[in-house]
Amino acid sequence: MGKKTQAKKIPKYAPSIQLAAGKEPKIGVSPDGPTHPVWRLSQIDWDGPWCPSKCKESGARQILERLAQFESMSWVQIKSNTGSHTVGAENIMREARQRLTERKLDEWADHLTSLRMSGKQRLWGFLRAGIFHVLWWDPEHEVFPSKKKHT
Repeated sequence: MGKKTQAKKIPKYAPSIQLAAGKEPKIGVSPDGPTHPVWRLSQIDWDGPWCPSKCKESGARQILERLAQFESMSWVQIKSNTGSHTVGAENIMREARQRLTERKLDEWADHLTSLRMSGKQRLWGFLRAGIFHVLWWDPEHEVFPSKKKHT
């Protein structure tokens, strides 16, 4: 009879790759996810007060053009150069916090991020592992009202 073959064990984690001296990877990969923006749309709050569908057609085009501009930047550049930032849910308005609870998205609260589109306009979502999950369109900067300096 033939030999009994054993299944090969697959390592839980791949060993780290050692590059030859003088070689650099062509594509940078971060353990935290992609360094450049990736967009997900499955979490859009279609029934809430900041539904992106309330955006006028010309505004929708501006949003898409701005997102396309962001794609040429890293997340570090976006956050340091555009007025975009991550905000804890405790800092947003009560109605927005309630909306997160209604949608059972409380566990994402620490990843809530505001992308500055222009002036007061913000696109809200969750930034996890380099992926931005679009949630709300906030044309009047209501979700996280800014406090005016020196008042």
